[in-house]
Amino acid sequence: MLTEQKPKSSLHPVILPTTRTKIVDRGSVTHRYLEYRTPTHLHRGIDIWAPRHSNIYSVNDGKVIGIYPEGDRQGYGNSILILHSDGFSSFYAHLENFDPSLARGSDIYRGQLIGTVGSSGTEDNHPHLHLEILKGLRFFPTRPAINEDRPERTDPLDYLVRNNVTIGRA
Repeated sequence: MLTEQKPKSSLHPVILPTTRTKIVDRGSVTHRYLEYRTPTHLHRGIDIWAPRHSNIYSVNDGKVIGIYPEGDRQGYGNSILILHSDGFSSFYAHLENFDPSLARGSDIYRGQLIGTVGSSGTEDNHPHLHLEILKGLRFFPTRPAINEDRPERTDPLDYLVRNNVTIGRA
């Protein structure tokens, strides 16, 4: 069940926030950025274990540039891509549910509920949030998200720390 929480900050872009926001109510990092999952599979984000149906919140203000139901992006399950006002984008994968009010082009505020933790698109059925942070994506209302070449990736934990976002306690 999705439960909306009122924003703690204004709807104006926040690049260096002074108040803490959390990405999930409680959880812990289980796989890190650029960690090899297999000898040939480099992990391009972080995995945050959290109980199934836990709320997931946006890490910054921005705009939804992609909502992908399970099956649209191989291996990621239900996922959301948000372009932030600081030029970075956050990609959230393996969601159980999306907030039904979200659509491509929706404005998002920091700390806004975007979905719940699940295991969609995974083979092991263990609930977690996969988070990637990218730079270089652009939004075009009539076309899918594109970038100049390939998006530059950054360590999501660095981005979370820089933006004063926490992972709730496990």
